[in-house]
Amino acid sequence: MENIKSWAFLLSFIMLFVVSYSEIGLKGKNRSIFEKKLIKNLSAKIPESLKFKASVSSMRILLEFSNELSNDEFRIVKEALSSAFGVSWFAQAWKAISYEKLAGLLLESLSQNKQFISAGSFKINTIRSDKSYHKTSVQLNYELGALVSSHFSKKVKLKSPDFVVEVIVNSKGFLYFFERHQGPGGLPVGVEGKVLCLLSGGIDSPVAAFLMMKRGCSVDYLHFYAGSSSEAENSKVFFMAEMLSRFQPSSRLFLVPYNHFYKASLGLENSQARFEVLVFKRFLLETASCLAQKKGYLGLVTGDSLGQVSSQTLDNLKSQSEGIGCFLLRPLVGYDKHEIIEIAKRIGTYSLSIEKYKDCCSIFAKSPATKSRPEFIGQIAEQINLKRIVKLTLEDLKVLEFPQNI
Repeated sequence: MENIKSWAFLLSFIMLFVVSYSEIGLKGKNRSIFEKKLIKNLSAKIPESLKFKASVSSMRILLEFSNELSNDEFRIVKEALSSAFGVSWFAQAWKAISYEKLAGLLLESLSQNKQFISAGSFKINTIRSDKSYHKTSVQLNYELGALVSSHFSKKVKLKSPDFVVEVIVNSKGFLYFFERHQGPGGLPVGVEGKVLCLLSGGIDSPVAAFLMMKRGCSVDYLHFYAGSSSEAENSKVFFMAEMLSRFQPSSRLFLVPYNHFYKASLGLENSQARFEVLVFKRFLLETASCLAQKKGYLGLVTGDSLGQVSSQTLDNLKSQSEGIGCFLLRPLVGYDKHEIIEIAKRIGTYSLSIEKYKDCCSIFAKSPATKSRPEFIGQIAEQINLKRIVKLTLEDLKVLEFPQNI
């Protein structure tokens, strides 16, 4: 990226970002709810010191900054926009109030753009959002293309050009920009309410949390730890939750021990050992459900993928969740392991997920059952007084807060 200070000739103009959304544009009369939520989320992610005005124009959000941004400030804004769900793409842009102003500014901008100077070909791509403007997109492409080609002696190439100039015509004039940056898409975090995700520290659960954020949910986390709470607070799970927090304005990590369950499970009969992991999963869901109802979460999120391991067969998923008093969401249920790993690598959680960590998986039976009956799992749960174990577990609850992390 060019040094922003090289754009000295534009200091009299407001620094502007155009933010495009895709799925929000499909909404009807309630579209403004989604737009306002996205603007609110962006305001939370961008430092208060970087003052800007947000507005909606032709199904795009415009962020107009009061002052020129330094390179570091530009990087901060770019990171905020690239990690904000609801953003399809964004670009640093400039505006002009008339065609004459557009032509002059565009030539000046291109004369100082190193990528354009070194490019052998270019094209103009115009979007005429304001259909009342008297020139069509094709006419504007032709006229601006001819102007730039003549001024710089460069070739217009409509297919696979070396450089693209994009122009938007709206009711207030023109916007132009040179480079789009990809956003994560989806819906703004918070429009669908808040959910509680069981975060194990493995590969799957962080990806499940990410996908629920992408669908507009605010996500908090619940982790069952082995050892001491201080170890959990400094474990990879803490850093995983911190890493995920960059995708939403704020989040919380709840920490509870599983030692109460572990002690009770020591009394299981040998014939019940193969079902221990299923009773444990029931304990996880019962504890999470109790916490979710107390805190007002609309659902629970798990990283279950159908058939991936023995505890995730259809029979066993049914047995684990029987009678759980909270709506269960399993966003990975149709994904295979390779697909989950690819997402984990893309969002940055994979390397943390594969680090060694003493977690609850250490209690799993070596040959767990692949089939089970809900009533049988329920009988074992009653035998060890699962409701009492849940109560004792939640008495040891600890909470860690994560403000926005950009």
